[in-house]
Amino acid sequence: MGADVNAKAGFDGSSALAMIATIPAAMGSTAATLRVLRALGCDPNQRDNYFRLPIEMCTVGGDCDKVRALVDMGANADWPKLWQMAQVHPMLAQSGRKAAMLRCLDELSQQ
Repeated sequence: MGADVNAKAGFDGSSALAMIATIPAAMGSTAATLRVLRALGCDPNQRDNYFRLPIEMCTVGGDCDKVRALVDMGANADWPKLWQMAQVHPMLAQSGRKAAMLRCLDELSQQ
């Protein structure tokens, strides 16, 4: 018996995988970390208390590598919803990553 890798934590009930999905790569959170957590059994489709998915958090964070990793792990990708989130989310516009994320989503949705 070990720790529950899908346990919810924090004020929003994020899983460990969702927390890593949310933390910027500049702070040490990478797609490789997501892959390790998935190998340990973390569910890439576990919603937090606000019904957000890890792939949605990576999308608004502008991290294409993490979005790609989650898709490769079997994350449910609602492409129209993700594209809409990327189109209107202020965090992407302010960071200058909106166009790159939209291109990423277009590319991934056609695979």
